[in-house]
Amino acid sequence: MKQGTTRPRVGLTGAVLLLVVWTVAILIDCSSGSRVLFDRRPILARLRRATSFVDSTSGQNASPRPTKTDKIRKPRNDSRNYRYIELPNELRALLVSDPECDEAAASMRVGVGSMSDPPKIPGLAHFTEHMLFQGSKRFPGTHDFFDFVHNHGGYTNAFTSKFSTVFSFSIGPGFLEPGLDRLADLFSAPLLKSENLLKEVNAVHSEYIIDLTDDGRRKHHLIRQTAKGGPFSNFTVGNLESLMERTKQQGIDPVKAMREFHNKWYSSNLMTLAVVGRESLDVLESHVRKHFGNVPNGRVTPPVFEECSEAFIPLDPNELGTETLVVPEADLHDATFVFYLPPQAKNWRSKPLQFISEMLEHEGPTSLSSKLKREGLITSLVTDYWSPELCTVLQVNVRLTEGGRSKESVYKIGHALFTFLRNLGVSRPERWRVTEMAKIRQLGFTFADMPDPYALTVRAVEGLNYYTPEEVIAGDRLIYHFDPDIIQQYVQKFLVPDNVRLFIFDKKLAADVDREEYWFKIKHGVEPIMDSVFKKWKEITSAPANTVQSMMRMEGMALPAPNRFLPNNVAILPRPPGSGQGAEKSAFPEPLVFAGDHICANKCAVFHKQDTTFHSPKAVVELQIYYTGSHEDGVRERILTALYVQSLRFALRERFADTHRAGMSLGLGSGVAVGSTTLPTVKRQRVLTLSAAGFSDKLDYVLRAFAKSLAATEGASDEKPIPSPMELGVTMSHGVRHLMHSRVTAPSNVLASVQSSRVYTTAVRLPGGGRAARRTLTHDQITTMHRKPASMDVTLMRTPVSSLGIRIVGGRAEREATPVVAGGGKPLLEKRFFRLAFDQLRTDLRVATLNRTPLAQANDAVLELIMHPHVPVHKMYAALFEMEKNHPTLDAIFEEVADWGVKLWNEAAVEGLVQT
Repeated sequence: MKQGTTRPRVGLTGAVLLLVVWTVAILIDCSSGSRVLFDRRPILARLRRATSFVDSTSGQNASPRPTKTDKIRKPRNDSRNYRYIELPNELRALLVSDPECDEAAASMRVGVGSMSDPPKIPGLAHFTEHMLFQGSKRFPGTHDFFDFVHNHGGYTNAFTSKFSTVFSFSIGPGFLEPGLDRLADLFSAPLLKSENLLKEVNAVHSEYIIDLTDDGRRKHHLIRQTAKGGPFSNFTVGNLESLMERTKQQGIDPVKAMREFHNKWYSSNLMTLAVVGRESLDVLESHVRKHFGNVPNGRVTPPVFEECSEAFIPLDPNELGTETLVVPEADLHDATFVFYLPPQAKNWRSKPLQFISEMLEHEGPTSLSSKLKREGLITSLVTDYWSPELCTVLQVNVRLTEGGRSKESVYKIGHALFTFLRNLGVSRPERWRVTEMAKIRQLGFTFADMPDPYALTVRAVEGLNYYTPEEVIAGDRLIYHFDPDIIQQYVQKFLVPDNVRLFIFDKKLAADVDREEYWFKIKHGVEPIMDSVFKKWKEITSAPANTVQSMMRMEGMALPAPNRFLPNNVAILPRPPGSGQGAEKSAFPEPLVFAGDHICANKCAVFHKQDTTFHSPKAVVELQIYYTGSHEDGVRERILTALYVQSLRFALRERFADTHRAGMSLGLGSGVAVGSTTLPTVKRQRVLTLSAAGFSDKLDYVLRAFAKSLAATEGASDEKPIPSPMELGVTMSHGVRHLMHSRVTAPSNVLASVQSSRVYTTAVRLPGGGRAARRTLTHDQITTMHRKPASMDVTLMRTPVSSLGIRIVGGRAEREATPVVAGGGKPLLEKRFFRLAFDQLRTDLRVATLNRTPLAQANDAVLELIMHPHVPVHKMYAALFEMEKNHPTLDAIFEEVADWGVKLWNEAAVEGLVQT
């Protein structure tokens, strides 16, 4: 091929495309009876009429807090019963009755954490948490609580955060009451024995040692460090030095200090409790009053700290407007812009910071992220915020490319960030944007899955501290009202250069730093941001609206457009005949019956299952595409596949960015289905995985758009369908019986049984082939099926994609009336996405190969041994380095990857399920 020419890519309409078109069409009449692919009514008008905000009186603090209520807002499909009570000792509790739960659980939160550590004993709150579990007056054994829980099918955990300490356990449902008895006694009469001092200090120190090499923990700690000191910059974990050596030098008895800390703060009026069990609410209430009513109430005033505001930031003024150069443990290239804002706990109804974060994180074509990727500076942009009680910290984190590592490149990123923020600040937030966000959150909450009991209790005890009792389950999810003023205030006053600290993480900075943080030994250096750079940033944040909007247009940036993937119809399908409770039909997917003149009438095996258990307006599509194409070099094959798939992922994230904001998911991955690792064929299986999940109303539209993009080739026309010869295997695992216990919104659960057993065609493998045969399966027959994996191969000849449209009507598959025309559209595989994929793969392999912690190395080694036993990571890294060295430009590698992408789809076998 001549340099500079590009040949058309054909052959991308292989197995996955046909199956996508199939499953897309299957969903059309399974969502709610509506066949509208895309509602073309004005989206803004719909949003103006929407009533997505929760009742304006909901969650208000005008009325006194109730001492008891059963009126807890919960998801529509949540069959549990809830009750809030407040005991005479002011302990507040959420009771959850779930007669069908297979585990019971409880969590207790104490409203004190590491921010309240005495200055001379950092880590004392964490140490107190450890000591509390070491026996009580009525259950004095050091391991009595642990042993009882673990011997009855449960587990325990505890953690200390900045403002709280949480103790949790799960247990077999029949043993909840004696478990509560033991938990309550730990708070009513803990022993806090001095003989456990050294053991528990060593336990704390072990956690510290693990954190020493965790870049996430190190980063979090360094961001809180400030010359001003104070509780904001506490060393929260603790270790042998802080708890034993320093206390000894200062003449402090650590056990006495721990007991004083406990006596001061462990008061029932600072405690919240959540309990989930099979018992009725009345019985649970009786248990809680009986066991927790004796927890002492010291009527303690909650810890109070000076909050961030325009007048106060817990940093020395000279520390703002600076850049901190950090040498990480792993070989990462990251930059983080850190802003300090007023505490967000009081803004839970309007959630302004969540709106700002969503605008920043958007990945669509006109987003900040897309602009920086186009310029080859970053591979990802994410936000994070924490510490809601004192001073909320907002982080804008970017993963840098090789070309984005220089300071000049980071400054460019800052320039684009402040341009975007200024535009957000001068453009008064439109109501439709927040309404759109509120609608998605409302839908997500309304049709949410029930969390497992343990997770529910942990979340609830925190929620009781922030939200009203009625909103304890919904408070962190819903938007209750629109407050544009506070959004603008935060952007204009706090998200500005005068309030930023820039952190750059790169090992190459080792020679440029002159400091070492004391506790985590973090090598770093601090210096002011260059005057010329800082001046330009400040000019942006004071520019008038018309100037900023002009800059946005020049940079190719804009705020997100209305979300075309928002569902309009969330009606639930009527249950099919014979699908009542306990019916056999609900246990297994059914093969579709095709019309006699359809091409698949005698050649295809397609499976579909309508959910009859969870009654959710959602659907799941899971496809595993096993390709038979191979490369003579196994290492190079893995690299080419990884580059191809990651390139498509970058394209998907940009073109389908709104799907995530609409409560949907669309993913493509490469990997190996790992089941019985004794079978070499399982280990060596080559597979791509396509998954999509979300509201049925728009999932078909999403998949059709994806199929069209995947089919698009350079030079193809919209009018000319692309024929595709292939082999297609559509198979399903007997393990789908687990779908009875899996929610439609958890694709990993749907696919788990397919991945953990060998997959085969149910209709072919089951003796007799019908439902009656399924009911008579023996253990030996099932074992035989697992020993003899098989798939049904179906040759589809040279068939235009447009003829494969299918929809389900009355349990029969019919030809789709409005077929999808393959071709046209914009190809997913583009050079700009490939360059990002190459950079990310290089970084990922380098991080996985070099400078890893022992624990991370061990985990990676086990994973690689299972997934890719013959291609270790270090060989891939070396091969990628060699590939780059032998090619003068990445264009030549792109051509090879594109050719490999075509080959992947040839003669591919597909296993999958559509569940609506």
